[in-house]
Amino acid sequence: VNITQPQLARAVDESRGTIARIESKKYEPKFALIQKIYHYLHKKQNVPDKPLCEFGKKKIKSVKSNQTLDKAIDLIIKHKFECIPVIDNDVVKGKITTMKLATRKTSTSDSKIKVSEFMGESPPIIPCSTSGTLVKPFLESSSDCVILTQKGKLYGLVTLWDFLNQK
Repeated sequence: VNITQPQLARAVDESRGTIARIESKKYEPKFALIQKIYHYLHKKQNVPDKPLCEFGKKKIKSVKSNQTLDKAIDLIIKHKFECIPVIDNDVVKGKITTMKLATRKTSTSDSKIKVSEFMGESPPIIPCSTSGTLVKPFLESSSDCVILTQKGKLYGLVTLWDFLNQK
């Protein structure tokens, strides 16, 4: 996050010595101080504390499991996506990611490979009212995308790229 001990100390109204002792694990802060530090660091990272439905992609572009891999590749290239969900009859079955596509061995034509044979696990599905502060760390560590729902229906999609494009 690129912040000094004095900057953090001022931001959370503590002494620099307290921050230094926390860093060196010589002091265990109370929960209230942990919360202050957490909220300050998230603001420094520019993580939106607004619902995901306010900045996620509103329309989900997807492929069906019985389509061919070249259809997924065309969508990814055309729309510059990192992740394409695989959806059959409004049920999320899996996902195709640019990372997985980039590391595949191409022994047969993409027009012969079914999406169902290549797709990965389905992305997490969460309410679009979920705060961005909860989802960004998850996307950074373990997922390519998150599907959003609103009132039980598929609503949109969020990727880490959406966070990077926040103003």
